[in-house]
Amino acid sequence: KESTLSKAAFETPVSIFVRSSIMGQSDKVLSGIDNVIMNQPIYLGTGLYDVYFVGNRKEDKE
Repeated sequence: KESTLSKAAFETPVSIFVRSSIMGQSDKVLSGIDNVIMNQPIYLGTGLYDVYFVGNRKEDKE
C-alpha cells in the first residue's frame, strides 16, 4: 500500500488529501519522500551515518 504523502507527491495533492481524510486513512511517514515532504531528516545515503572526529586537532595541542 502506497502512503498518502507519496501519492500526493506524484498526483493532485488536494484530491488525495480530501479522499484520504474522508476514508480516515493515516500515514506513518516511513519513506524518504514522505520525510522530505514533512521537512524531516531522511536517514538514507549520507544521512544514514553520524560522523565523529576522534583524535587530536592542531588547536588542541596549543
